[in-house]
Amino acid sequence: MKYLVILLIAIFFFSCRSQEVVPTEVAQFFIDGQAKSAINTPVGASESCGYFIVNSIDFKNTLPVHDLSIQLIKSGKIASMRMQLKNGRRYETQPFNPDKYITISNFKYDGQAETISFDLSGKLFIPTTDSSITVSGHFEQLSVKSFDCNALNSNLAATIETINRSIDLETLSGGASVSSMNGEVAKRTYYQYFILNNGFRVVFESGTDFKSFEAGTYKIGVDSSLPVKVTFQEYKGLSNPHYFYVYSPTDWQEYRLDGTITITDQIQLNGRSYTQGIINFTAIDSDGKSVYNVRQGSFSLLNI
Repeated sequence: MKYLVILLIAIFFFSCRSQEVVPTEVAQFFIDGQAKSAINTPVGASESCGYFIVNSIDFKNTLPVHDLSIQLIKSGKIASMRMQLKNGRRYETQPFNPDKYITISNFKYDGQAETISFDLSGKLFIPTTDSSITVSGHFEQLSVKSFDCNALNSNLAATIETINRSIDLETLSGGASVSSMNGEVAKRTYYQYFILNNGFRVVFESGTDFKSFEAGTYKIGVDSSLPVKVTFQEYKGLSNPHYFYVYSPTDWQEYRLDGTITITDQIQLNGRSYTQGIINFTAIDSDGKSVYNVRQGSFSLLNI
């Protein structure tokens, strides 16, 4: 009788395990409204340095899409996307305002199962031309492989308020650069760039390395004598497709600012230097009207 009970328990245990649902990976991608998916599963998905990257490559070059790459920030917003067709034509997101043309919906990241799911729809462009293509996709329970991140890029996040609405701003891409006059160290200018969702762009500019700033609050505005200049711009659209990748001032509306930045910390992480702080400002148009308010925006600058 004792052995019969053990046998029944074992049968029950294994029958329960056999009923466990194994996540099924789904990857469907369509171009120009075609009914058949232009890619096959499986696809690759990875996570590192604040981004998810989904890749599909047809090594045999037999499918309509030869190479597809989708980059999302951790909240699920589109950062960039590129696609190469079987015939060699290459399409990409508009670099300065990708979320205007590509919509991500039903985004879900399951940290415990390490899977990602989302839908997308919109339009991609061939750089330097007016050609575009309509795309859509459904990705479900893609297994995500995580990689260590040695250096986080510069990042800015804030809530921007208007009369009628508020928008959560996040960094789609960030970077830093240093320029100098005739190679002279004393005349270096340090820049931090942020391309944000909803077509906004922020630039920090200083004649002093940001890592040398002491903790404290600094005024920002039009006064050129201030230690930090902050530029805030809104993207108005590409005026010339031949300048697809190039920043052109005519494509942006710049606002006068009245506000402050507060340096809170200078830290070291994985051997890299970061300047952290808070930014607050009001954006004022050419008529003197307050258009946007940013309150308690946070930033982290990777110093180079």
